[in-house]
Amino acid sequence: MATSIATWEGLIWVSLARQPVPLEDQLRPQIEARLGDYGKFRRYRLGELAVGARAEYDVAANWKLIYENFQECYHCATIHPELVTTIPQFRSPAMGAKGYDPAGHPIAAGRPSFSLTGQTVLPRLPGLLPADDRLYYGMVVRPNCFLSLVGDHVIVHRFEPVAPDRTLAVCEWLFPAQTLAAGHDVADAVALFAKVNEQDFAAVQWCQPNMSSRAYARGGVLVPSEAPVISGYYRWYTGLMGRHAAALRRERV
Repeated sequence: MATSIATWEGLIWVSLARQPVPLEDQLRPQIEARLGDYGKFRRYRLGELAVGARAEYDVAANWKLIYENFQECYHCATIHPELVTTIPQFRSPAMGAKGYDPAGHPIAAGRPSFSLTGQTVLPRLPGLLPADDRLYYGMVVRPNCFLSLVGDHVIVHRFEPVAPDRTLAVCEWLFPAQTLAAGHDVADAVALFAKVNEQDFAAVQWCQPNMSSRAYARGGVLVPSEAPVISGYYRWYTGLMGRHAAALRRERV
């Protein structure tokens, strides 16, 4: 099977497509749809950052459940107490009713940083503007990546489907090389999303057995607050599978 390899912002991407679309043509529209401005994303200088921490998770759930979970936050107030303390907007079950907010989500007043204690202040990413500080942006980058952007680090999730009910999740916390070289303790910053990961992966593992229900035949039921974001993901996935199935049928004729 032929493969194509490309790099983007320091990340290596592998495609199995016979004629892959140029990588940036696939990724840039997704970034722009989330942030409203690709220039805003470039200020994070993702490709210049270094790995400060890494974690792997063997998740007993289908990868699509993980994607659904990340794209809505009606569950946040009930299972992510640390996260909603840091980002108060996430307490509202209707937060995603209008889709993604390109303005980002502000860190709570009185918490200097996006960290478990909220008190660890690290140097700002060197390319950011003062207006970028104290904001959080989370986004899905299809087909198998999540990005979380904050003022002093970036979190990258990568997912590998292992079986219909199992996914390998790899999470890396990226910091400026000079932050790490200067000996700054990044453990508090890492600990917040490490906690969120544990909570989210536990939740999708609870949901996995329900996927065998007849009610899940068409992907389950979307509550109103999650529909604007996740319905777009559904359309992408079902459209992709439809084209794939049609191509297989043509090959068999």
